[in-house]
Amino acid sequence: MKSNFDFQRWLPLGLVVLAGLILFFGLRSSPPDLSSAEQMKKAQNAVNEHLRRTAEQIEMQKRQMSIRNWQLVNEFDRTVVEKPYTPPKEGTELQEQNSAKAVARDLGVDAPPPTLPNNPADLVQHQLFEAEVNRKSSDAYRKEYARQFIENARRGGWELKLSDDYRVISAKRIRQPSANY
Repeated sequence: MKSNFDFQRWLPLGLVVLAGLILFFGLRSSPPDLSSAEQMKKAQNAVNEHLRRTAEQIEMQKRQMSIRNWQLVNEFDRTVVEKPYTPPKEGTELQEQNSAKAVARDLGVDAPPPTLPNNPADLVQHQLFEAEVNRKSSDAYRKEYARQFIENARRGGWELKLSDDYRVISAKRIRQPSANY
């Protein structure tokens, strides 16, 4: 018959017995006798040495903190004041760009800055004049666009006729476009 020893079952009991033995021998041994003057001196010297080392370590930590604080103050003095964040005002911020003036200058059209009339009658005349100039430039743009549109259609093999309001009236095929177009 094979004997089966259950180790897990006896492990807690063994640990309790071992702890009891250690406690028994620890309580049985007596503390060292410090009654003699020589042992008292050794103990006092050990305590004094420990206190001296602790005081040195505390003093060293104070000096290190003092040096670190001095470095932080110097770093702070060298910092540059930055502009604080200010939230934008309500609405939109319109920024004037001189791109229209730059385009006019590049095209060679240096117009003097417009001066608005002082009285109401001249102001109305000025606004009518600007509206007429804008209408003429718009008409010129439309005519040029229509001319290019008809030219492109002709290259594609179509003959187009446009009305006065630039709508296609008729379209007639004149030839087949070339393959490379």
